[in-house]
Amino acid sequence: MINLKFFPDFEHSNKYQSMLYCESHINNFNIQKLDNPFIIPLDTDIVHFHWQHTIWDFVKNKKKFIENDFSELFSYKINKEKNIKTIWTIHNALPHQSKSLELDIKLMQKISDESDIIHLLSDDSLSEIEKHITINHKKIIIVPHSNYDKFFKIEEKSMFKDKIVVGAVTKINSYKNFDLLFKAYVELKKIHNDIVLLIAGLGYDVEIMNKLKAESKNDNNIVVIDKFLSDEEFNRISNLIDIAVYPYSNILNSGSTHCSFTFEHHVVVPKFKTLKGLNELKFVSFFEPHSLKDLVKTLNFVIENKEYAKHKDDIKKWNNENTSSIMSNKFFKEVGKLLWFIHQTTSFYF
Repeated sequence: MINLKFFPDFEHSNKYQSMLYCESHINNFNIQKLDNPFIIPLDTDIVHFHWQHTIWDFVKNKKKFIENDFSELFSYKINKEKNIKTIWTIHNALPHQSKSLELDIKLMQKISDESDIIHLLSDDSLSEIEKHITINHKKIIIVPHSNYDKFFKIEEKSMFKDKIVVGAVTKINSYKNFDLLFKAYVELKKIHNDIVLLIAGLGYDVEIMNKLKAESKNDNNIVVIDKFLSDEEFNRISNLIDIAVYPYSNILNSGSTHCSFTFEHHVVVPKFKTLKGLNELKFVSFFEPHSLKDLVKTLNFVIENKEYAKHKDDIKKWNNENTSSIMSNKFFKEVGKLLWFIHQTTSFYF
């Protein structure tokens, strides 16, 4: 077994790591979490970094860490006999929460330089990431995001059966730009009196959540749920939505869209280059980024033409071809191929 230790452990709030590693044992990988990225157990073969901004929470002497070019993070590489390898999965071009983008970019560059394998979630990601750091293309593997088949499932709509529910079930961060969706809802309800705006999830963007809560007191068709959702709550509420809208102000990879596909939502997103991999999907519609007028136009088209109900067979087909097991097996296959190549010039054995 190859012992892979991952950091940080976000499995309690993000199912991605559980899905990525779900076929680990069949691929001869033993997966364990790292509680501290600076303490690497002796039996480790691979360190796998995910959301790298969380590393700062474990830095004891920030000044020394920076002055030494973050080398403390990779002290495990000193053990030449063990030859521990490093994988980095890049989820965001830049951290969504950052105290210093300059330092975060420098840390990202260090991780890029030290990593043996860099995992991207789409072909479209590279050009956006390379606006900030350089990457050795020989290190890259591309394994796209799957749906959430092992965790969530389609259920019959339990409420709003005679209404069209527009919205999202996700973490409510400022970069997701839900104020634009609210403004679009205000315009759309002038045309469609059967539309419901549903926003559910833990509200990190306090300003928009307070605004939505205030508006919901005077409008029964605005539903706001501001809390950390259990899996059961997430599943039940997500099944209420007909059209999922993610009006991002910026984005690299959108796991939220793939989660929505699991529930057979029609999805509406901005025309960002990083999302162009979704262009060929009939159940995804696009609008010009930051444009209220174009978002209203797109949503009105989806509603009036019942696009949200037309492409169920297509989305079922996509879901069958993009399960978490398929993603996980591809990830370990790609990692194994690149490690085999590295092994030709190193002493790493697996």
